[in-house]
Amino acid sequence: MLEGSLEEEIVAVCRRGRNRQRISILDLPLPSTRPAGAEWIEAYRHWARWMLTKMSGIQIPTNLQPWIDARKRFHLSHAQIQMARELGLNPKKFGKLANDKQESWKLPHPQYLEHLYFKHFGKEKPETVIPIEERVKQMAAKKLARREAKRERRVQAAADQGQSDS
Repeated sequence: MLEGSLEEEIVAVCRRGRNRQRISILDLPLPSTRPAGAEWIEAYRHWARWMLTKMSGIQIPTNLQPWIDARKRFHLSHAQIQMARELGLNPKKFGKLANDKQESWKLPHPQYLEHLYFKHFGKEKPETVIPIEERVKQMAAKKLARREAKRERRVQAAADQGQSDS
């Protein structure tokens, strides 16, 4: 069953016995075999991402979007996502690692990432944690600065060329 929420987003109401849980359509994991109407959910997710980037003024690159989706889906912190990126993990394969409910011998996913990071780098967490959205803003600012410097060099080269011709 679908409802609207106070935050003006579409939520799914999932029931199991007497328990009811409201899950945002944006965070709802879909099964590998798509149910009827899944294309509408994908369209809504696409639109919501577009609205988010339009409102925030930043465009998330397609290679970083899976990391944001994984952070939301598996309830990870920015530090844990940065650890996974530094370890070279694939965010699309997190589902295999995060099934500690079915395989009780596995660590919960956040603790597993921290364990791997400590084992590989010998420290508890990264020294500086930069959220992906902030990293995108930094990359955009750097790109803008490079363009501006290149434009200045061209103007200077044209001015130098004009002086040498006269």
